[in-house]
Amino acid sequence: MTSIYKPLIKFIFISITLITGFAFSAFSTVKQSQTDYHKVKNRMTEQNSHTKAQLHFQPKSRYGKKLQRDLNRLMPGSKQFTPRFLNYVLTDKK
Repeated sequence: MTSIYKPLIKFIFISITLITGFAFSAFSTVKQSQTDYHKVKNRMTEQNSHTKAQLHFQPKSRYGKKLQRDLNRLMPGSKQFTPRFLNYVLTDKK
């Protein structure tokens, strides 16, 4: 019982199996990369909110307020930044 279509059926079956395997592999890779992207995005959002919370920290003691003001005067980009104060701190002999 040999059929002339038997090799053709095997070829089609193998082709379908390979195509299905490649499609499943590509699908799982895309889903994994999307999951990784969302994890990184959520982590970055959490870090940004934590950083913003730190930037808006208002100390309650007089010493804490003075320290915060001095730090703001030393950081470029801050509204209270003064180059003269930075130069004074860097050249102070203490």
